[in-house]
Amino acid sequence: MQRVPVKEVKLESYVGNVPDSLLAVPMVRCPNCGQKTSGDHCQCCKYPILNSRPTRLEETLKRQRMEAERRAKEQAKQDAEEARKAKKAAELYEGMVKLAMVSPVDVRQMTNLQEYLCQVQDLRLVWYGSSVEEGAVIVVSAEKPIPLIDVLREMPPVEQVVKNGKKILVMLKAE
Repeated sequence: MQRVPVKEVKLESYVGNVPDSLLAVPMVRCPNCGQKTSGDHCQCCKYPILNSRPTRLEETLKRQRMEAERRAKEQAKQDAEEARKAKKAAELYEGMVKLAMVSPVDVRQMTNLQEYLCQVQDLRLVWYGSSVEEGAVIVVSAEKPIPLIDVLREMPPVEQVVKNGKKILVMLKAE
């Protein structure tokens, strides 16, 4: 299981959110001299003051730190989920899409690819041909949004697929 990095929480950023009544250091009596004092030791006789119970400020800061860590983890999960959804949505194709074949391509390879394209649900073969400028081209129409690049990558005759602007470059395996 991978650990999700958690943003560091700075204590100083939470002090401003704590009410002034919690920032006040409680005064205690020194067990040695009886003077009221605050801190780890008596200010008068330097006798150590043992305070086993955390102060309200420490408890509040700890709760805020834990809450900030929880929120940071939730935010990281949401960000990862949104990035995954955005990536998936960006790869969906609908309507007319031009597939340009990276040369060299022979007729058997093109025929084989066309047969596989005709088997894809919600995808129609519109046109195929070649030109001097673009080489071999297949135009398909996706009736519903489909992950066309992933579908092409899974086809046996396809070696590599790359998105290039509005068209998709397809390299076929050599026979």
